[in-house]
Amino acid sequence: MLKCIVIGNLSVGKTSLILRYTKNEFAGQYIPTIGADFTTTPLKIDENYEMVDLNGDHKYILENQGLSYDEFTEINDQIDEETKIYLWDLAGQPFFRKIRNYYMSHAYCALTIFDLNKPPFEISSWINDLKTFSPNSDFFLVGNKSDLINTENPVFKEQIDALEKRHTSKVHLVSAKSAGGVRALFVEMKLKMMKRLAQSPL
Repeated sequence: MLKCIVIGNLSVGKTSLILRYTKNEFAGQYIPTIGADFTTTPLKIDENYEMVDLNGDHKYILENQGLSYDEFTEINDQIDEETKIYLWDLAGQPFFRKIRNYYMSHAYCALTIFDLNKPPFEISSWINDLKTFSPNSDFFLVGNKSDLINTENPVFKEQIDALEKRHTSKVHLVSAKSAGGVRALFVEMKLKMMKRLAQSPL
């Protein structure tokens, strides 16, 4: 079981991101997650289904993980079809913190989501909780709702650069509504998990 937790403040779009990736759907009506919920997705990457050309337009995804296309193919071929990632969607409301911390433990990977429309993007408390309850977890910083902002705005770029330096991690810009960047994010997450498994099998 490969546990991936999806964390972040209330209404940043955690559930929407999972739904967009796993079912390619977007629910316009906001319904808060109560406590925790989970779904599964295969670890193995199906290039046709994922719709991400790892050897072409999205080659940067492999470069981010230090992989050639041949190395990716070798690693992906070693993954059993039945190997699943359990995506845990954890409620962002403060009063769920106690139960949320329970579910945060022993995570293999984490997606820390924030709303790009609500600077200054304060996510330090989430990163601190992650380091406390899942210190060995890999994590991704994910800015959602990119369809609502101008990502080329100099002020916005400065804010993102500052966030990346503060947490020593790249920020992935995505939109659950338009689907922009969502599949690329999850493919890169899977690649990172595959590399880790190859180096230290469970």
